Amino acid sequence: MLSKEFFDAIKRIAHPEHLREHPHLRRFFSTFDPRLVVEAFAMHPRFLDFAQKGRRLHFTVDDELGYELVSGQWMESVVRVDLNGGTVRKSIGPRYRDFGIRDREIEWLQRLRDSGIVPKFISADSDHIVTQYVGEPVSEFNLPDDWPDQAEHLLDVLRAYGCTHNDIWVPNIVVADGRLHLIDFAWALPMGTAIPDEWPKELGEYRPDTSTFDDRASLFAALEKIANDARAASQGEELRPPALSAPLRQ
Repeated sequence: MLSKEFFDAIKRIAHPEHLREHPHLRRFFSTFDPRLVVEAFAMHPRFLDFAQKGRRLHFTVDDELGYELVSGQWMESVVRVDLNGGTVRKSIGPRYRDFGIRDREIEWLQRLRDSGIVPKFISADSDHIVTQYVGEPVSEFNLPDDWPDQAEHLLDVLRAYGCTHNDIWVPNIVVADGRLHLIDFAWALPMGTAIPDEWPKELGEYRPDTSTFDDRASLFAALEKIANDARAASQGEELRPPALSAPLRQ
């Protein structure tokens, strides 16, 4: 159960009739993990935050009222989700900019555009990439029951397109309409290509040696961890969000 304070702050957009009329907002509420919402703000749209590092979701009801939800999920870059238009605007993180991550991600999103497992590439400039919104990070709150079959499908598609993702872990697996998608192809390479020695050693969930990643091991390690958390939660207390880190503001 979400707190009453949360719904008081966003009651206009959480109303069932409003959700029926806004598919991207409905998609968000059907898949988000309430524990990741650490702040919720109701404000004039001109005050929506587009600069701070992290993941923020915003929705504008009209020209006079906007809402911004701040996620506690760790993010290297600035990620802004527009729940009106169903788009995601991601900055190119300065830490890895020199590794060619912008061009590599655009290339693979375009290659995989018809695969059904990645967001649609929309546009880019020198500092940002805009893609289709394809859901919220996978968690025990939204993990599909058939996740093993879906995981196999993701791997089959990557194999069919000759792609190794190389950075599969929980934040790069998202859920929308009960379907798993992969995001963040900044480190993807053609299958069989050796990992450059200068690449960061912290990429991916599972790395058998310094020259390769294992997409299968990484994908199943991430999803099995979520599944184990889901089983533990089902045997324990009812899922509850944490206390908000800051007062809700109107």
